[in-house]
Amino acid sequence: GNTLYIPASIEEFKFFGKAEGVLYCHLQAVEKNDKKLVVNIQIYSKSGILVASIKGFEARAIQKEAFQKLLGRIETGIAYV
Repeated sequence: GNTLYIPASIEEFKFFGKAEGVLYCHLQAVEKNDKKLVVNIQIYSKSGILVASIKGFEARAIQKEAFQKLLGRIETGIAYV
C-alpha cells in the first residue's frame, strides 16, 4: 500500500538482561486504525529468555508520498517539526 507507519512513542520500556547474539521478537497488536498502530513487543534471547519488553509502541500512519517529501526536506535542512 501507500501507507507507512513511523515510530512515534513508547509507553514503557523494560530491560531485563544482557542482549547478545541472535534475538527473537514477538509482537502483539493492541490497536490499529487509519491513523496509528499500537503494539506490545517482547524480545527474547535464542534460548527463550525474555531480554526486553516494550509496552505501547505507537507508530503513526503517513502516506508514502508525504514521507518522501519530508525526507527531501530533512536532506536539504529545511524540515520543520
